[in-house]
Amino acid sequence: MKILPRILLSLIIVFSSIISFSQHKNDSLQKTTPPYNIKDYYLLLPDSMLNTLDSNVSLNQRLLALKYKTLEKLWNHKGFWIIDTLDFKNGYMKFSSTGDGGGIIFEITYFIKKDKTREIAVNKIYWDLAVSYSVVNIYTFNNNTWKDITKHVLPVINTSDFLNTEFSDIINKYSENNPVIYHLPEKGKTITVKIDIGTITGLFDNKFISETEYMKIKKLLHPINLVWNNGSFFKK
Repeated sequence: MKILPRILLSLIIVFSSIISFSQHKNDSLQKTTPPYNIKDYYLLLPDSMLNTLDSNVSLNQRLLALKYKTLEKLWNHKGFWIIDTLDFKNGYMKFSSTGDGGGIIFEITYFIKKDKTREIAVNKIYWDLAVSYSVVNIYTFNNNTWKDITKHVLPVINTSDFLNTEFSDIINKYSENNPVIYHLPEKGKTITVKIDIGTITGLFDNKFISETEYMKIKKLLHPINLVWNNGSFFKK
């Protein structure tokens, strides 16, 4: 009878230790205080702001990406994301899914306003062997609270910003997604935006446009720069 209570006591101690470790791990993130570096933002972002319909970028997955630098080690520990760039000096990070033939690339960076407050940008680039597009969101992070301010600081970019109405209508008719790709700056404060050339090539391959139209569209395409101005971005 004396052995059973000891076993129960041991199990309670072990279980309590596990809970304590888990709480400490979560608390360690909450105790991080400003100014944050790019790795802090990477870890502090809620899963919901990174997850997509078919991809899980949980905190555990992000920790695995920090710990294991090679694909072999990542896969051995059930990690599915690899860090491509971690630039503390310029406040920029890029990490991507490890699948073949398609996936997602994430970019994270931040912009500092004159009053020292920050706006954090998260770019999701969806790609496969045929087409690519991306979605950018801009956030503030104050008092451990994230707020999406994208529509207030980032102009909407559509195919009509690159092409005339005729060609823009053609692309929109046959494209499932707005084929616009954003690239956040690793250096500087300018976001560049382009139209995915794979989408245009796909239209030609499927005979939705002629070779003449294809060449005209390619000549018309040009990158758009979104220039940072103390809190907002403007087309240039």
